[in-house]
Amino acid sequence: MGLYDKATMNGQSTAFPTDIDDGLTKREWFAGMALQGIIAACGNSDGAVSYKENAVAANAISLADALLKQLAESDGAK
Repeated sequence: MGLYDKATMNGQSTAFPTDIDDGLTKREWFAGMALQGIIAACGNSDGAVSYKENAVAANAISLADALLKQLAESDGAK
């Protein structure tokens, strides 16, 4: 199995499954956490937040994918 396949499979596994629901995928969870950090860092000194929604979302997904790839490379993907 290639690195891309391993990262993709890990990203599709669930982060917090329950008896009722599979929950978010790891990719969705990682993207959400990245999104939270990106938005928190977008504020300026007067507390106003300025960001472009599509760009922020795309960056969060890219960061999630990069994390999944790094986990696969380090064989930390489980």
